Amino acid sequence: MDIRHNGKPMLAALALGISFFCGACQVGNKAELPPPPASTVRNIEVQAGQVNILSAGPLRPGAFIMGNPPRLIIEIKNAELSSQAPASGPGVGDFVKEWSAEQKTVMRQMPEGEAKEVPVVSVTLVLNKNITYKLTSESSGCSVALEEVKKAEDESGKSGNIEIPKELYAQVQKIGVTKSGQPTGTVVVPISPGDEKAAREMLNQIVPERAPVVKLPAATALQNITYKATPDGIEITITGDGEFRNYEPVSLDLPLRVAIDFFGVKSPMKKKTLLVNNGRTRQIRVGSYPDKTRVVVELSGNKIKDSRIVSVQNKLLVKIVY
Repeated sequence: MDIRHNGKPMLAALALGISFFCGACQVGNKAELPPPPASTVRNIEVQAGQVNILSAGPLRPGAFIMGNPPRLIIEIKNAELSSQAPASGPGVGDFVKEWSAEQKTVMRQMPEGEAKEVPVVSVTLVLNKNITYKLTSESSGCSVALEEVKKAEDESGKSGNIEIPKELYAQVQKIGVTKSGQPTGTVVVPISPGDEKAAREMLNQIVPERAPVVKLPAATALQNITYKATPDGIEITITGDGEFRNYEPVSLDLPLRVAIDFFGVKSPMKKKTLLVNNGRTRQIRVGSYPDKTRVVVELSGNKIKDSRIVSVQNKLLVKIVY
């Protein structure tokens, strides 16, 4: 410091320091903002037969169908709707008439026992016709595939139920359910004439045309598992390389699950878990054991109304009513 200059050199140094500090602030303001979290919905694309919900990472949506008018509601918990994302638009193709999206909050019970508000992005599709859907979580969001629900046709070409020969579905089973909606473990209850009729209606969905009465060899391996949502529940179709002759339905608690044990059947399927997340069903899992393969349907709630299992040739259909 030189006192003879009345502090000017010191002031110049101080001014230089202030200039450097402000310059650093200015550079900081120009830096790019951090990207939004993966749970931020950036865009919604409604295409013919498919809906894409885009984000920075995978999403885990749930969905359900409502009537009057028919609508498909897609809900994504712990997500936020970006201000740049479209909030509504017209439909594309034959399935969707119009759609809209909104940000909501719902109360959710935490593991600690307290209720907490959770942000939810809700997408509503107003439908032109009855559809089924399949949710898929992807690396950049999620997608919903839409498919029309078609009635089976008999030999005359008229819509209606097909008479499935009794020899093809000799076994119809139900898991017992208490009045409070709790499945009764491994107890399989007798079926009624109404259950028999319902089983025929179920079979029409997996046998689209009259099937010859052919006795297939016993199944040794699973080949495929598919599912679709219904207005009152979910239906899972399990396909094997032959006829399922030795299987047993069971129910499990915490969380609530409906499972089918296939004895003497292996599972070469590479994909062991199907994420459903439709609001009431979480996922479908395949487990391998030395003497059996177990297919587990894991539910979100703590009760069901009905669970019916019926097999025909190389397919087994599980219908769970919420």
